[in-house]
Amino acid sequence: MNLPSQIQQEVAKWATIQGIDPEQFITQAVIDKINLLNRETETQPSEQPNTYYEGTVLVVDAKLPSGFDLNQFIDELREEQINLESWI
Repeated sequence: MNLPSQIQQEVAKWATIQGIDPEQFITQAVIDKINLLNRETETQPSEQPNTYYEGTVLVVDAKLPSGFDLNQFIDELREEQINLESWI
């Protein structure tokens, strides 16, 4: 695996501190990341929103989170637009 030299140095440093070789360190890091992603996937709903276009508008058909306030969301979008326009 070709890693940037700065990453290689960090891997070597942490592998030495843990008393393992760099290859073992990388293998363990990958295993840890895979386990983390697997745990996150198990707790997250797997339902994907349905997306489609109506004319030129992208529609995302999904369940809104509980407590979602549509009016507040619209107000926040308007405020962001105003802030963006002031930068232009």
